[in-house]
Amino acid sequence: MTRVRVGCVGVGGMGGNHVKAVSDIKTAELVAVCDIIGETAQRVGEQYDVPCYTSHREMLKKEKLDAITIATPHPQHRPVAVDALNAKKHVFTEKPMASTVSDCDKMIAASKKNRKRLCVMYQQRTKAVNHEARRIIKNGEIGSLIRVNMVSASMRTQAYYNSGGWRGTWDGEGGGVLLNQAPHQIDLLLWLTGLPKRVMGQVSTFGHKIEVEDTASALMEYPNGAHGCLQVSTVEAPGMSRYEIVGTKGRIVLEGNRLRMNVLEQPSDRFIKKSKEMWASIKGEWKDIEVKQDAATHVQGVTAMIQDFIDSLIEKRKSLCPAEEGRMSVELANAMIMSSVTGKPVDLPIDPKKYDGILRKLIKQKGLK
Repeated sequence: MTRVRVGCVGVGGMGGNHVKAVSDIKTAELVAVCDIIGETAQRVGEQYDVPCYTSHREMLKKEKLDAITIATPHPQHRPVAVDALNAKKHVFTEKPMASTVSDCDKMIAASKKNRKRLCVMYQQRTKAVNHEARRIIKNGEIGSLIRVNMVSASMRTQAYYNSGGWRGTWDGEGGGVLLNQAPHQIDLLLWLTGLPKRVMGQVSTFGHKIEVEDTASALMEYPNGAHGCLQVSTVEAPGMSRYEIVGTKGRIVLEGNRLRMNVLEQPSDRFIKKSKEMWASIKGEWKDIEVKQDAATHVQGVTAMIQDFIDSLIEKRKSLCPAEEGRMSVELANAMIMSSVTGKPVDLPIDPKKYDGILRKLIKQKGLK
């Protein structure tokens, strides 16, 4: 395969970036577009001079495709992806991969059954500064994990939620800030540290007239006993995204495009055991980690992810975010909501059927109680 023939499903809003990215990538060919809103499908089809459809099944049947991209509301990711995978097409889907772990698992099962690639849009993984943070952690430069803190604060107006009938609803989104506004930041945390083994979550609707959560927090325990704290919201200004990851040899602080590192003179676990002084501590040196700054905007990050997906098909290699990794942020979000509803800590991996039952109740009662 030297050129990948692609159809784009869901081409309004974010999907417009998918269409542009595919049309700009030299090793891809935009073959068709699809949107359930006929006017949108026709407009984009005419703009790019390709056939347009209002049914993804019809597009899959009529067009000769190698792959599709999906940018529909996320509860629709699973049915569209499974149909495409069963039609022997590779799939690249917007974040989050789905609303529930059970839907993620159905998508992964279809991918494996049909031996077709399934990848997820998490463009924070394309940023050079994030790659450097990951390299430092994976190389053991800050030692074994001790503590993790993450804060991702943003602002969404009521007008934003009012702009679509699916927004801010359990049936339309399957969740709020955890499933729509903060998945990129949560994915980055999990890409750096891995999944915790236990979560105590608290979610609430703090500042909007919506069914789903606009504020969420979690206390986390990692497999080695390290502690973590995660906080996200859509009620804060100014926006910020900050990660502090502490290990036995030092720590990193990642905020925006700035990465700082503190390196200890000796590992803290060794010092604690061997020091004879009651009030002793360890000296550490702060330094800024120089990383070539990305010129990429959000849209260029989208293009980079789709380019990686296309290249992974041609080169037959692992993509930046395969489905098994894209699933992680959904599992953590589901675990936090489950914990908040039950008032109990949740062990990972979660019970998908139990969570599906909780979501059905939330959809029925149309809000958090």
